[in-house]
Amino acid sequence: MAPAQMPPELLAGISARAQQILSDLDAFSQVTPMHGPLLGQVRELLTKYLQQLTLTGAPPPSPTSTGSPFPGGGFERGGAPV
Repeated sequence: MAPAQMPPELLAGISARAQQILSDLDAFSQVTPMHGPLLGQVRELLTKYLQQLTLTGAPPPSPTSTGSPFPGGGFERGGAPV
């Protein structure tokens, strides 16, 4: 799947996970400072990947797209007035 065809939700998920990986790499480098330069290279490559992914991005949502469902309850979830 080309990035231009990537759904925005997938792009957001990849970005969120990559941010967690970057945070993990920082923690690894604190625990194993002797491997800091190597972890720095991994961090740099992941950052470049994120930048390129963000530049190519996802297509704009369709004007007829329904979007995310409303997170609130309703009659079927016990939200009926008493």
